[in-house]
Amino acid sequence: MDSQPPPTDEADTLASVQLLLSQIDSKSRAQEVVNKAHDLSREEVQLLVDALSMSLEQANAFARSQAHICLVLVNIASARNVVSRHRTIKSESVTLDTGVDVPLDIFTITGQTPCQVRVVRRSPDNPLTKGSEELIRWAHLTHQNILPLYATFPKDNDLCFVSPCLPEISACDHAQRLLKERRLPLILDVVNGLAYLHRLNIVHGGLTPDTVLISSEGRALITGLDNAAESEGFDSLPTRYSAPEILEDEINRPTKAVDIWAFACFSYELVDDEVKRDATAAAAKKLSPGETQALVDFLDLVIADSIHLPTVKLLSDITGSTHAVPQSCKVNRVQYDSTAPIAVGPYAKAYKGRGLNIRVNVVIDSHATARFRKWWTYWSNSSHPNVLPFYGMFHDIFDEAPRICVITPLFENRTLHNYAPTIPQKSRMPLIADVISGLAYLHNTWNVAVGGLNGQKVLVSNDGRAMVASFGVYRLFVEGESANAYTSYWWRFNGPLSRYRPGKKSDIWSFGCVCYEVLTRRTPYYQYPDDHEVVTRNPQAEIPRRPDRSDNDIDEIDDKAWGLITKCCAQNPDNQPDISQIQEIIASLGIEHNRPAVELLRDPLLRLIKNRTKNIAEIVAGLKPDDIRPVVDFLDQTLKDHLSISDERNRVLALLSRITSATHVFPQRYELKSVKYRPEPIAEGGFGSVHQGVNTSMCVKVMKRLEPDALTPWVKELILWAHSSHPNVLPFYGVFVHGARDSPQTCLVSPFMKNGNLHDYAPSLPQKSRLPLISDVVHGLHYLHELGIVHGDLKGQNVLISDEGHCLITDFGASHITTATAASGSLSATTLRFSAPEMILGNKKPSKEFDIWSVGCLFYEVLSRKAPYHEYKSEVQIMAALSRKEPPTRPGTTDDMEEKDDWDDDFDQDWDTIDDQAWSLVMKCCNPEPENRPNMTTVKELVVDLKIWDDRPVAKTIPGAEILKLRSDSKIDLVRVEELLDQLQVSQLPLSVML
Repeated sequence: MDSQPPPTDEADTLASVQLLLSQIDSKSRAQEVVNKAHDLSREEVQLLVDALSMSLEQANAFARSQAHICLVLVNIASARNVVSRHRTIKSESVTLDTGVDVPLDIFTITGQTPCQVRVVRRSPDNPLTKGSEELIRWAHLTHQNILPLYATFPKDNDLCFVSPCLPEISACDHAQRLLKERRLPLILDVVNGLAYLHRLNIVHGGLTPDTVLISSEGRALITGLDNAAESEGFDSLPTRYSAPEILEDEINRPTKAVDIWAFACFSYELVDDEVKRDATAAAAKKLSPGETQALVDFLDLVIADSIHLPTVKLLSDITGSTHAVPQSCKVNRVQYDSTAPIAVGPYAKAYKGRGLNIRVNVVIDSHATARFRKWWTYWSNSSHPNVLPFYGMFHDIFDEAPRICVITPLFENRTLHNYAPTIPQKSRMPLIADVISGLAYLHNTWNVAVGGLNGQKVLVSNDGRAMVASFGVYRLFVEGESANAYTSYWWRFNGPLSRYRPGKKSDIWSFGCVCYEVLTRRTPYYQYPDDHEVVTRNPQAEIPRRPDRSDNDIDEIDDKAWGLITKCCAQNPDNQPDISQIQEIIASLGIEHNRPAVELLRDPLLRLIKNRTKNIAEIVAGLKPDDIRPVVDFLDQTLKDHLSISDERNRVLALLSRITSATHVFPQRYELKSVKYRPEPIAEGGFGSVHQGVNTSMCVKVMKRLEPDALTPWVKELILWAHSSHPNVLPFYGVFVHGARDSPQTCLVSPFMKNGNLHDYAPSLPQKSRLPLISDVVHGLHYLHELGIVHGDLKGQNVLISDEGHCLITDFGASHITTATAASGSLSATTLRFSAPEMILGNKKPSKEFDIWSVGCLFYEVLSRKAPYHEYKSEVQIMAALSRKEPPTRPGTTDDMEEKDDWDDDFDQDWDTIDDQAWSLVMKCCNPEPENRPNMTTVKELVVDLKIWDDRPVAKTIPGAEILKLRSDSKIDLVRVEELLDQLQVSQLPLSVML
């Protein structure tokens, strides 16, 4: 289409606006932008609408924040009758088609590719009507499975909407002409289009075969997105496509669930009778891996929005049969020491994650693997304080075989079976309340039974909270060489098979047995051997024996608790209380909860960080100094022990970094005492001096005395560094202050790397041995980008080499704060050779795309042994090349070959060639346009394709045990923290301050 792009001279302004758009992250923020737009001129509104529209078309268009941007766009554009210029067709390009028998609403668009369009509708006279909003929203949607809609302004200047002219044939009519296996891609097209709409928080409300057209390429296109403008309620949706809640008048406007029901009806009508009789999961096997993944991710998105058990069951069947895993379940590979398991069992081996309070469970049993594949959907979407949380999964090669690795919290208390006997009986009572709470959630929310609930299927958190490990998760925590011992234990908790079928009632019997074990410290039927029929079959439904005494081996049970057990272990299942009645009985026991407060403050903290972090940090900075310290230490401890690898962790990290940069109050946990270092520096620079510690494994950077304003930026980066943990990122040990009280010097401590930096180390190796170093850098930078950290100065001098020859990224962030041993010489000239063109052309703030360019230049240097732009000797020449957006020249081109020809045959070549595959990677990274560079995930995949052979020793955990002895003891006043969190929640700044 001959659309109108924004004028080129507005490019810089649009870029600035785009930065502001990234802050529209909530409905309240969106409404503020809409309100402020009322005061803009029409030209300013047009520019804002252009920027909003282009933002929706970026690669991150499926991010949840885009829904808020879409809301802002529709409200502003419809209020002022404005459409983005690149979604508008010039009126002079539109001519009426005068062909014979051509309808009067068909027009021809002249331009490079003449085509026909049909008038969908003219905008109503009143631009604020619902019809205008729906049409304008549709006009700004860009997706391969949504029928495009464009705006044009005829001579009367009334806004008019047109769409490509397609044959009037519905998807079902088209499908009848296709073989059955060719109909599934049409369904997938609708899945993709509907997923796009739902991610933008758009409900279709009238999805039927008549609202799905077929393009000239045979692809399905969703249309009819203006239905809401024509009708009130659900008049446009036929009864046979209407969800039950519509017919029962339970809702008065369309919902995403209504769309899903209509989509299911559409899919049912599209396929033939034979396919209808097949299981949907079996049909999913016929899709390509990419199509299966798209379907799995779509269904997972539906469930995340609103739990719908039939959809959950469908997705569970598909993941179980196809082995596809929803993207939401996957995490980047977490580092762990595979030589030091913390637990070994028949189903899995467990390891501690490096630097994080997590447990990496490597599943080694094929049956357990199959169970997990089936239950991912249930577990990953579960959220309850008494159900073991799911942190993610990844694939790894273990014992020369591919394995799935499941990430869970790392609990020192282990299972309820292990933990309960170690505390007084009174303190065990809250654990019983926890178990029934978790069991009620599983029964009521997911309609699933745990099956054989027992003390080894319940974990106890570090704060003493019981968490049920359902969905087959318990297999991760069974210890011992075989499963036989566990099986014998498991039988003692099962309901009598002659009277209890597996299900919820059997779970209640098992809960009674769990109460027995927790309160008595003995397993049920402890008086019988494992092979006794009461243990294996219990044909008479005998209940466990009530203790008649207390001694070192067993505790008595009082009448109320015994009454609870006997009711749960009723001989007749019909006489059992239900879950809610059991919870009432437990509430009547008068249980005293005395848990550590950190876990109890987690929910108030998560509510707080939903607000804008900048505003929270400003409020904290205004607190008294004695109140800032406990807030900082609480946030630090929460990051260390109580948050998973998630957006929540990143938001808390961002909040802590803002608070410390504003207050210069650093977490007490990283304050070191009695650190000594050698007086002679090993490197010096504008930042200060670097010294080796008296303990030669430590490196100390003594910072120059800085003014408070200069101190702020690196304090923020210091927090990010302190909470970074990756095998390819230099660890942070801590900080200490010395010198006069009125003029203190800050000293940063990290490991000392005797092998120096990548710039000096790599040239001494054969090129083949340099390739693993590239892989190290990519993995480390990918980790930082996932945390939202931009390095900003990636070069060989800022990558250190461990004793085993592995790369450790350092000096990330604009302030360059770490203890890297800087090379001598002009840093500005060195940095310039690794800088992207946009830095020279006016964009002074480093970005992830800037880092990608630097990665390409670093690859160039490592592989060729030549600095990027080595042919230029002065900074002015380098800057001129960058201003021309000139990438580095491939080694072995004319200049290098002429240099060789000037010498005799004994010429010692000081550079290496770069093969085509590696050079292609360098050029992808060094694309002149930032938006065309790959992200770090793609770069990782390209590096894997290089099939790098790595024969280096396994990276060892960098010694740090001694440093823990030097850290300050951190005691947090959690009562005061709770008061401060409440105060912060109430004292939020007005929304008008946030823009």
